[in-house]
Order: sequence, then structure tokens, then C-alpha cells
Amino acid sequence: MAVQQQLDYSVEDYLAIEREAVDEKHEYVAGDVFAMTGASFRHNLINTNLVRRIGNQFEKGPCMALANDMRVRIESADACTYPDFIALCEAPSFFDDRTDTITNPALIIEILSPSTEGYDRGGKFALYRGL
Repeated sequence: MAVQQQLDYSVEDYLAIEREAVDEKHEYVAGDVFAMTGASFRHNLINTNLVRRIGNQFEKGPCMALANDMRVRIESADACTYPDFIALCEAPSFFDDRTDTITNPALIIEILSPSTEGYDRGGKFALYRGL
């Protein structure tokens, strides 16, 4: 489902559209919606290794590893993102009655690429500090 050209989406508008999308993912920051690009082979290999290796360390609990399809809500920045990797070390807290948007990650990892490094180290990192 394509996102309609609109200024100032509410987070509720964004989530309604995003939850219906089949082939696309979007991030949301203070009313603006941004399409995400697909990941490269190398990016996916790094992420798979992170989830496997860190996840294995968490086997005895209480933490758990989640990969790139878990949306994170950053209330203080009015944002929703899809980090490459998150760890939870307590019971998940969800944004609403759905179980697709986490509000309490203990760790977030973004895999940098030449096209995303500036934003990931700058604006996105500033969003994550709001947690």
C-alpha cells in the first residue's frame, strides 16, 4: 500500500497505513513518513549473525534478541523506526493493543551503510537517545 502524499500524519494514521502495507516498510518522525529501502546481502548477513550470536548469549534469559521487523516507538520524539536489531531485557511493552510496536528496547543496533550512515549516526541516533 503506497503512502498518500500528505503533510503531518498522526502516529495513528501512520500505523493504520503501515499495518496494511505488504511489500513496503516506512519510518515515521513527527508527522513525516519515509519509505525504507531494501537491505543488501551483506547487511542481511551481518544482521543474521548479530541475532544468532547475541541471541545465543541470551538463551538463559532474561533478555531476548529481535531482528529488523520489530517497530520501535519513541514517544518523546513522536517517531517509529525499524532498527536492525533490538534486545529486550524485561517484558515487552507495546504502544497499543497490537504487538507490533515496542516501546522499551534495552539495546538498539543499526547496521551502517554508505547511504544511511549519516542519518543513522545523526538524526536517528538522536531519536534513540530519547528512549
